[in-house]
Amino acid sequence: MSSSADPAPETRPIGWDEFEERPVSGSYEESPGCPDDELAAVLRRYRADLDAARSRTDAEVAKAREVAVDLAVLVARLGVLLTEPDVRELRVIQRQMLHMLGDAGFEAQDLDGKPYDEIQDQADVIDWTPMAGSTAEVVARTIEAPVLYRGAVVRLGQVVMGMPVEATEEER
Repeated sequence: MSSSADPAPETRPIGWDEFEERPVSGSYEESPGCPDDELAAVLRRYRADLDAARSRTDAEVAKAREVAVDLAVLVARLGVLLTEPDVRELRVIQRQMLHMLGDAGFEAQDLDGKPYDEIQDQADVIDWTPMAGSTAEVVARTIEAPVLYRGAVVRLGQVVMGMPVEATEEER
């Protein structure tokens, strides 16, 4: 145990000769300088990255707004056409709407006739129905089409699956 009566150990000042020289990569002008300068440079790079991401997001929002406005016009036209007996123009409007969505990266898929293995990640099965002449489980009817954005499912569809009907004794 030490007490205040014990003499303090002798210490000597540390001189610059005690330190080893460290190699510096590149020239002195290329070195980042003090840690504050280095941190400031990193923060400037992050700020530039954030500004670039914000610009991309703003452009995407503007494109989505433009598509939504165009679709609103077509939906209004669709409402008028639903009162008329001729449906040919309805198909034209449907194709126009799907084309606009496709240009924006969206795709609605019709799954009718596709086997269960192909659609299981794209749709929820809401019902099953027997299908005469069917040999496998296939989509009998698409209730709501799945929506993909640039190839990735963003909204699951809803389908009714058809299942093979086993032949009865009388049919054989």
